[in-house]
Amino acid sequence: MKKLSCLLLCLAVLLVSVSCAATPAIFTAEGLSLTLDTTFEVLEAPKHTFSAVSKAHMYVVTIDSESFANLEKLEYAADMSTADYAARALEKNEMEAKIQTRKDIAFYTYEKDIEGTAFTYMATFHRLGDAYWTVTFGSESKNFSEAQPQFWDWADTVTYLRP
Repeated sequence: MKKLSCLLLCLAVLLVSVSCAATPAIFTAEGLSLTLDTTFEVLEAPKHTFSAVSKAHMYVVTIDSESFANLEKLEYAADMSTADYAARALEKNEMEAKIQTRKDIAFYTYEKDIEGTAFTYMATFHRLGDAYWTVTFGSESKNFSEAQPQFWDWADTVTYLRP
C-alpha cells in the first residue's frame, strides 16, 4: 500500500508539472520565425523589430535586423561572420563582452541595471535571408543561470520564412 501511495503521489506531481507547462507558440517578425510559449505577449516597441515579454517567467525577447544592403552602405562586408557582426554590435553599442559560438550561433551575454533591478541578456546573432538578425533573451540576473537553457531552446528555433 505504501508503494502505491508513493507512486500515486509521484504521478500527481508529474501531472501538475505537465499541466503547468506553457504551450509552444510561434511568433513571426519580418520573415523571421521564433518559437516561444503562450505566456509571451507582444509589446509595441518602436526601437525593435519585435519585442515580447513573459510576465509568468519575467523573460523578455527582442528581435532586430540589419540588411546586407545597409551594411554595404556603411562600408561593412555583407559576408562577414556572425561573430564579426556581433563584434560590430558591441562596438556600435559601446559595450565589452566575450563573443562565443554555439551551434553556429554567435552570442554574448551582458548585464544592465533597469530601475534598480539587475538583468542579464543573451544576444544571439543569426545570418538569415538578406540580413543579420539579433535575437536577445533576458531575465533578472538572479534567474539567468536557470533561464539560459530555455533561451537556447528558443534560439535554436529561429528560422527565416522567406525564400
